[in-house]
Amino acid sequence: MHFIGPFSRFVTRRSAAACIVFAALSAQPAIAQTSIVANAQGDIVLPTATAPRAGKWAVASDATAAAGKMIRHPDEGVAKGTTAAASPANYFDMLFEAEAGKSYRLWVHGRADGNYWGNDSVFVQFSRSVDGSGAAVYRIGSTSATQVNIEDCSGCGLSGWMWQDNGFGSNVLGPVIRFATSGTQQIRVQTREDGLAIDQIVLSPATYLTSQPAGTLGVAGATIGEVVLAAGSAPKKAGKWLSATDANAIGGSLIRHADAAASKISTALAAPADYFEMTFQSVAGTPYRLWMRGRADGDSYANDSVHVQFSGSVTSAGASTYRIGTTSSAEVNLEECYGCGLSGWTWQDDGYGTNVLGPTIYFATTGTQTIRVQTREDGMAIDQILLSPAQYLTAEPTTAGAPAPEPAPAPAPPPPTTLSTLKVLDWNIHHGVGTDGVYNIDRIATAIAKASPDVVSLNEVERYTGWGNEDQPARFAALLKSKTGKTWYYNFATRMGTEKGQGNLLLSVYPIDVNADYLLSYDRSVAHLQIIVNGRRVSLFSTHLDDDSTAQRLTQMGELNGWSDNFPQSTILAGDFNAWPGATEISTMTALFLDTWAVAKAAGTSIAYAGNEAGNTRNSRIDYVWLSKGTSALTIKSSQVFDLRDSSGVMPSDHRPVMTTFEVR
Repeated sequence: MHFIGPFSRFVTRRSAAACIVFAALSAQPAIAQTSIVANAQGDIVLPTATAPRAGKWAVASDATAAAGKMIRHPDEGVAKGTTAAASPANYFDMLFEAEAGKSYRLWVHGRADGNYWGNDSVFVQFSRSVDGSGAAVYRIGSTSATQVNIEDCSGCGLSGWMWQDNGFGSNVLGPVIRFATSGTQQIRVQTREDGLAIDQIVLSPATYLTSQPAGTLGVAGATIGEVVLAAGSAPKKAGKWLSATDANAIGGSLIRHADAAASKISTALAAPADYFEMTFQSVAGTPYRLWMRGRADGDSYANDSVHVQFSGSVTSAGASTYRIGTTSSAEVNLEECYGCGLSGWTWQDDGYGTNVLGPTIYFATTGTQTIRVQTREDGMAIDQILLSPAQYLTAEPTTAGAPAPEPAPAPAPPPPTTLSTLKVLDWNIHHGVGTDGVYNIDRIATAIAKASPDVVSLNEVERYTGWGNEDQPARFAALLKSKTGKTWYYNFATRMGTEKGQGNLLLSVYPIDVNADYLLSYDRSVAHLQIIVNGRRVSLFSTHLDDDSTAQRLTQMGELNGWSDNFPQSTILAGDFNAWPGATEISTMTALFLDTWAVAKAAGTSIAYAGNEAGNTRNSRIDYVWLSKGTSALTIKSSQVFDLRDSSGVMPSDHRPVMTTFEVR
């Protein structure tokens, strides 16, 4: 996913002048940083009309729905989805507080258009759900989901609003929902059949654990009040804003634009290069005081200000103001007045002057809003943002008195004493076209399955373009599942940051804990994911660098290394670097990473075949699996380049795959 959290993914659009990072919940909404708490009985009641949403899900008024509101995917006669999508187009998300070790019954209050059984089901996923043995299950970002059908059984019929759990059959209860850790959880409801409306969702450890709810329920914790945003968890970041840990920050994390002595941007930009965004819930007509807790590099007044904008902000008279996409903004300067000075972390609102409060913020509509913070002066760090309609409307927060932000993720488990292997295979698949000129990705999947990797990095993969005009990422995941019997999770990044096109694909038999994309200069991309292996977090990247220009490859390598440095230390970079080991630009990589084939060859554990002792992957060795230097959790065990020629000398691609086996301790 933030802390980089399980529900976050980033896409970056980069030119020579700017680097724009989009939350790749893709064209998907960011998650509000406020969450629903349980009532006295421990029951969690989620009002869906307040949910951030994507695709066709829309909020509508309905007198028969709870609180007169519901969320609905209109009936368009689209075919039923048989398997949940790792990156769905149509879904909604909510946050709530739950406890580890408890069993929760999931209930959905829904209504099928026309009381038709073909409009009555959804897939439901969570950020930290586990089964009874503690293994990840029904996770967001995977194809595992629990399914809710409003009709109780085949032929049971439907009649208006009905409660249903995730079991199917008369008087059949589905599996309970459990969570790996206590604290904030995310639920994602994605479309299985369109034509369904939902007004409430319940997770009950007690009242409705074995009995169905009746009617609509009172919503615990749904009252919108103080808005508390943990800036270090911002799911959408662009340009130079980066999240980091800091023991002195609230919640232990912050977001910062490093000081580069850039000139002050006096007026907000309609299309800024450097910013971050978050979403939250607000009430129309209510005045909110904007507060920000920040720290200026070197306690310098030249590093202490930002522009703040919103998606739906208005003046007290209802006129648009401070809107995203305009040059209007509320300005926050950490130094209270000229010459007042700065000293470490401080709270400040959008007023300037001793004891001067700035204008309050109003919103045109009740519901989800977006806040954008864009750079005015670099060199500033932020850990928390408040929008207060009451508690801090006229009084400045204190660190001790501020509401608690969303808790940071549970700390990583202690280093294990056991060893585990991780096999990472990289292959440029040449669009799926073999050296015989035939498009056939099944033979590529067959070769991958035979090699038995745990993670696969593929270059020149296509989605609805080129040779096959099909969704190759999804098809590879399906083909590998059929050939290996394992579920494969994946992340795909096109070269241009578009939905369709050619790009890089990462597939993993381990559930994806975090995934992200990054666009390099000159129309190249990086796909990224993080997995947990033997209790260790491993970051993996797949890229394909320019095939013509040394200078462009050097630029891309610098961007790749700079971005990957933001992620945990156990880092594996794989891909087609279009440069042989003796090329000048490869020193950019060897300064920070180990060439795993070269290490294995020196140790006598490299495997190739007669006539290719050098391990060439094409005309030379240009495809690599790199391991970050200084990594103690991963050890290079062996590396292999595969001979995939058939009896006629035909290969599935014009490249050969290379696979490195690591020991994870």
